[in-house]
Amino acid sequence: MNLILNTRLDKDIQKMFYPFNLILKLQLSSKYSIKDDCITTNGVKYYILAFLNVCFIISTNMWVFFLTAETFFIIILPALRCIGLVITFVLSIVHRCNNVLLVLIIQDIHRCIDISKTTRSIIIWNWITVFVVFSCDLLIYLLFSRAIKFLAYMNVICEVFICSIDVDLVYGIRILVLLMKYLDGWTVIVLRMNVGEDIDRRYCMLLLESYRNILRAFNLFKKLSKVLVLYRTMNAFGRNLGYLQNAIRIIKTKFLQRRDNVNWIYCVVMSVWIVKYMSIIILQSVYCEKFYIAVEKAEAACIQRMMNVNCSKKHRRLFKSVLRENRSSSIKMRACGLFNVDATLPLSTMALFTNYAFVLLQFAFL
Repeated sequence: MNLILNTRLDKDIQKMFYPFNLILKLQLSSKYSIKDDCITTNGVKYYILAFLNVCFIISTNMWVFFLTAETFFIIILPALRCIGLVITFVLSIVHRCNNVLLVLIIQDIHRCIDISKTTRSIIIWNWITVFVVFSCDLLIYLLFSRAIKFLAYMNVICEVFICSIDVDLVYGIRILVLLMKYLDGWTVIVLRMNVGEDIDRRYCMLLLESYRNILRAFNLFKKLSKVLVLYRTMNAFGRNLGYLQNAIRIIKTKFLQRRDNVNWIYCVVMSVWIVKYMSIIILQSVYCEKFYIAVEKAEAACIQRMMNVNCSKKHRRLFKSVLRENRSSSIKMRACGLFNVDATLPLSTMALFTNYAFVLLQFAFL
């Protein structure tokens, strides 16, 4: 453990991770501390402050519960978000060393595979995604508060901290994008190699170690993310059913009681939230699927080069080792062993959501 507590980071790596570390630190949800060009785990004082912040948010939501305990819908949604915040806090403590280790592994990969042409765009897009996610979350919440005619400054402050859950999602997606860039760069190196010429053994070992580090980083990412992926998927499904049921209730009230004062802003905001939470499932699944495809491309490149009749023994040994790495363990991410996170997950979730939506409509209007 002491080996990773004081480790210097390269400037490029610092710039890539700085946007997420900055906003998560301000939200008291930081995964590590970067100071004086070194990355370390957060200290005890930081976790105590983060714990007090979680207690403050839960207490504030309980206060809202007593003020607006009119419907089950208004009560359960803040509770679900508090559960997500607690999960994020607990995981940040449990995996505090693994979070640092992931960054260090990525740095090792960065030193071996040149992606300097895309580094600047990665940094810019990291800033853009952080700003967009934070702004959209806050805007949607303010519109929702305006729609239910209940806006308190304490709730707005809580929302600033709670949206760290979505920032954490984007952080994971950007790590996947970075790993895909490295994997694509590794594949390009393999395709450009002259397999007929002899190759330095150390260079072969460097390429093999780089590939192993990419898989090691992804396996560590899976370990860090599987609980949150399960929470996000279940939370998105449950919340969307709640939003839909409430929207149906409002529309039903309008038509049965012939009311003209239907809060359409409320319905629109709920529709936006339904789209948002379905997008969360789609995004985490699509980027995982893209990584699987990148691994398949790397494997195909190795097979293609190995089939060359002039392929040297050292090249062939390198390619066989890569294929062995791919087949030694499952690449796909599983959400706590319950389901695979791939391209089929959004389709399955939407099909299940549609079935339940029809049931809700039947109960409401038949």
